[in-house]
Amino acid sequence: MEMQALKCRVLRDGKIQEMDSKLLVPGDIIEVQVGDKVPADSRVFYLKSVSFQIEEAALTGESVSVEKITEVIKSESNILQERKNMLFSSTICTYGCA
Repeated sequence: MEMQALKCRVLRDGKIQEMDSKLLVPGDIIEVQVGDKVPADSRVFYLKSVSFQIEEAALTGESVSVEKITEVIKSESNILQERKNMLFSSTICTYGCA
């Protein structure tokens, strides 16, 4: 089974386009929605839905999806579960769109 997402939706030339995730570069803005595998470690900065959740069991072992937010987290903690504004590569979106 592929761990890395093969395709992703990215903002290029002013519109969302589907492309090979290998072509992502730092600074790209990606769109993730229900059922998508996150193509790269990313920061959440805009929600297109009321709520947004990601399944991070492969990283954290948690059996429930994690609610994600757009706010800046001012913690120096390195604990993955506390990074509520970050998406991690190969996790899966279970609710919403961002």
